Amino acid sequence: MLLLGCSKKDDVVQPQVVNSNQNLNVLSFSSEEFKAIFDDSVSRASYIENIRKQSKFISLSKFRHGRNDFRILGIQSTKLLNDTLLPEVLLEILNQDGVIQIDNYLIRIDPINSKVFVLENSNMALYEELLKDKPDSTFVSVFSTEVQVLEELKLPKEQQNDYRKTNPNTRTEFCLSWCCNRAAGGFSQSAGNGKAEYLKFGIYFKFFGITYSDNGRIWFYTKFRLRCSSTLESTKNYYGFNPTRVAYEGTNALEKYTFNMYSYNFNNGVEGRINRTDGY
Repeated sequence: MLLLGCSKKDDVVQPQVVNSNQNLNVLSFSSEEFKAIFDDSVSRASYIENIRKQSKFISLSKFRHGRNDFRILGIQSTKLLNDTLLPEVLLEILNQDGVIQIDNYLIRIDPINSKVFVLENSNMALYEELLKDKPDSTFVSVFSTEVQVLEELKLPKEQQNDYRKTNPNTRTEFCLSWCCNRAAGGFSQSAGNGKAEYLKFGIYFKFFGITYSDNGRIWFYTKFRLRCSSTLESTKNYYGFNPTRVAYEGTNALEKYTFNMYSYNFNNGVEGRINRTDGY
């Protein structure tokens, strides 16, 4: 197995090759290294650039650009590689099967079915089971993308919110042993030349606004609280020409949010207004 691990140099996470004895292609992180990717956009950009230079690692992004007749995330479709479905950072760090290793777990993200599949590294021989939409093996745990999977994996297995044992539509019922805060729902809404989204992938959550105009301006105000976090509340304001502005991204889900966004296209005068609230 080819595992690309991580080291730190000048406070930037750097990829490095870790030898193993099976023919797999997976990027490996500790949970601390994985979380650190989202703490600093400059460090993340540097890290992703280093990943792209690794000829031995075939990321989802490389796989997408290299061929069209592939199986990805269990479904024969290039549509799954749309950037609005999987953000760039995930396209760069997931392998061609949508798999990453964090700590001692192999983790596969299935955004179409809103599921995350997890296999302990000690059961690596069952990798093919990890790729199934309905695994036969009980060694593969299944989570909803609603939950903070990295926190769930810290719990004893019998306390984890396995997708098969809970109602995936009852997002407020996903509890950690130390936290039963509600979880805000995801959304994707467009208006004019603008779009706002809150995307949830179990190990990664992203809350942002975007304008598709080359000559557009975006304004937004947002207030949010992270789920199961000591951070009480965060607010973000932005006004300018940057086409994409991220209010939050990281491994914590949001407990609640309000998002007000206005976009304007100077080429055609098209305006867009988006107002979303969950929990406030």
